[in-house]
Amino acid sequence: MNEELKPQAGEPAEGTTPDMPEPAEAAEGTLPAAEGQAEGMEGAPAPDDTPRIFGMPAVVFRSIAVGFAGGLILTGLLGVLGVHFRYLPIIVCAAAGWLIGKQLDKRRNAQK
Repeated sequence: MNEELKPQAGEPAEGTTPDMPEPAEAAEGTLPAAEGQAEGMEGAPAPDDTPRIFGMPAVVFRSIAVGFAGGLILTGLLGVLGVHFRYLPIIVCAAAGWLIGKQLDKRRNAQK
């Protein structure tokens, strides 16, 4: 290391200011707080690891989306046949998808 890069006796090390504590002193100050947090975390329940989309389990969201798409297809086919429903098949199929998704989610949680 060059002598030019070495800090002088009265100068602080690079990356620190005179009023900043040394890294070892800073670490000593934070250890008791970290131990207290670890003790508090032992009794806490484990977080739910299920992926969520818009606040609902992903399996439920996907089944609603499939039901919605099926309702759109059914509405189109009924329109071709001359029966004109606007939103009823879409709502019914999306609700059926929600019910199926809820049952799948319950079954998956029961297996855990």
